[in-house]
Amino acid sequence: MGTELEKRKRYRKHKKTRGRERTIYLCIRLNEKESEKLRQDLVKTGKTKSEYIRDLIMDLQLKEKPDKEFYLIMKKLIGIGTNLNQIAKTANSLHFINVEEYKNETKKLNDIMTDLRKNYL
Repeated sequence: MGTELEKRKRYRKHKKTRGRERTIYLCIRLNEKESEKLRQDLVKTGKTKSEYIRDLIMDLQLKEKPDKEFYLIMKKLIGIGTNLNQIAKTANSLHFINVEEYKNETKKLNDIMTDLRKNYL
């Protein structure tokens, strides 16, 4: 089994191999105006300070975090997709399509897509 010291050495060695991908620590100083701008940008993007700065360094386009309505719409789209998938599964197994149900789901999908275009594009 080994002594306690050998166990600790194995643990440290294992811990190092599983270490972080980013090993360089960066400390910066900001004035009040810069700090406030950073805080506002973090709220808008929903990112951590580290994520935000890494994205800036890599010239990634920073986007605002979508509002709650966007996530509600996405949830509706997932539901519609699930329903359409169930209709397709039934059609494949029974060789029958419930046309009325299919039309209702496609109408819901088209309505949501229209709302998305109107609100976000």
